[in-house]
Amino acid sequence: MPASPFIAQNPDAYRSEHLIPQESLIAPEEHSQKLNATAMRCSTTNASVAQSEDDNDNTSDSLSTEALSAQSLDSFSMTSVDSSSEDHVVSSVPVTLDRIFRDNLSVEMLMLYEELLPSRESYERRRQLIQKIERLLNDEWPNRDIRVHLFGSSANDLGTTHSDVDLCITTPWNGLRNVRTLARLFGRCGMQHVVCVPRAKVPIVRLFDPETQLACDINVNNTLALQNTKMIKTYVALDSRVRPLIMLIKYWTKQRRLNDAANGGTLSTYTWTCMVINFLQMREPPILPVLHQLSGDKDDNSFFTDVDTLQGFGIANEESLGGLLYAFFRRYAIEFDYDEQVVSVRHGQYLSKEEKGWNTGRNKQSFCVEEPFNTTRNLGNSADQESVRGLVVEFQRACFLLANCTSLDLVCEPYVPSPNEPRSPLPPTSGALPPPQPSALNATSPTPARRISNAGSRSVHPMDASHGENIFTTLKTHIPHTQATGSYKCYGRFPSIFVFT
Repeated sequence: MPASPFIAQNPDAYRSEHLIPQESLIAPEEHSQKLNATAMRCSTTNASVAQSEDDNDNTSDSLSTEALSAQSLDSFSMTSVDSSSEDHVVSSVPVTLDRIFRDNLSVEMLMLYEELLPSRESYERRRQLIQKIERLLNDEWPNRDIRVHLFGSSANDLGTTHSDVDLCITTPWNGLRNVRTLARLFGRCGMQHVVCVPRAKVPIVRLFDPETQLACDINVNNTLALQNTKMIKTYVALDSRVRPLIMLIKYWTKQRRLNDAANGGTLSTYTWTCMVINFLQMREPPILPVLHQLSGDKDDNSFFTDVDTLQGFGIANEESLGGLLYAFFRRYAIEFDYDEQVVSVRHGQYLSKEEKGWNTGRNKQSFCVEEPFNTTRNLGNSADQESVRGLVVEFQRACFLLANCTSLDLVCEPYVPSPNEPRSPLPPTSGALPPPQPSALNATSPTPARRISNAGSRSVHPMDASHGENIFTTLKTHIPHTQATGSYKCYGRFPSIFVFT
């Protein structure tokens, strides 16, 4: 896929503002030698002092790739299921990646980011759909001041060519409060697959437009969604690292099937976006400000929107994209306290469940992410306790793979369940552990098609390749048999990861 006109014309500008240091673009002949040495430094089995940002001493004891990977996986898996080894987990996972690998990981991320960016043709089709629906509505009900607004990823600069279209109809007229009225109109006007969901928390109509070849969800007067979109778009505009980082994490969640709050028991894309924004607010020094705190208006829906005033806010933080991606995974793999802490974009920090009043009831056992506008709502409630444990395993998998200098392709390897996986809770069979999950690494990756890239990754040894999914098998086989005497449950998205009770 060709580079965008901006990158083609301004390669130096594109690399500026800490996306990737200029000196990190290593010549191919130097690449393999440096990464081989880098791989030897990234073992997670040694309780080591955290590497500094400029630590480039590749003089550690040499280990074969096979030995490094096997030892790292065994150590990581053992400690991730043994609560008594928590301190060992923290000390054995490096705080930062080796500089050479980190910078080349940033290059890999930028290449994938370029592939994810929406095309101009995609933008035009969305514009045409908005105009078409607004025309249909006003022709049917004239003089009702009906307007159609795009929100979500298609409007906040985080969308791809394949992103869903979310539309909000605003009107002072009460005639559209019943979304069945909309569904009937769209059915008469040639829309296909029209589905009405009137009993949802926010009632919607889903449809497919054969003319623009776009599917969309439509709600009426849900103006909070418009505020959410405006807030996220403002944050994205403040630092050049925000958009690629969020888009890469969204891509990872899609590949690993972690972004289906409605049906998959995981988290919504909006929740993931809030997690990344809060993460960037809490870096030292911070990359993003706290827009709600900068607004002089006490209205819950107000936030600071003057992007020009805040340009350069995060310039003191020189972290690269690769370093930020690893730090994000590490944050939620081993640092975040799921029992006590609440992610808050509105405050730019963690709140405690106690001060939120979320230390009782369902929220006590949930992953808590405060909705920035409706602060009584927990965005993490879509994932139950078992699913949260599965999410932690996914964070640990990503953290482990990057700590061992594996490629971004492997980190984002699509999750493909085995055909023989149980889909519902099963009774134990004489206390035996469930069978290992077959590897899914040979599955074909969904769109967008990844180009083959060696930037930032060493050659993947067959033993390393198995780690993409077999880390789960290792986690299961190291669960003490004494814990497997009762019944067990399987996760919604994690049917092969079991919780023994």
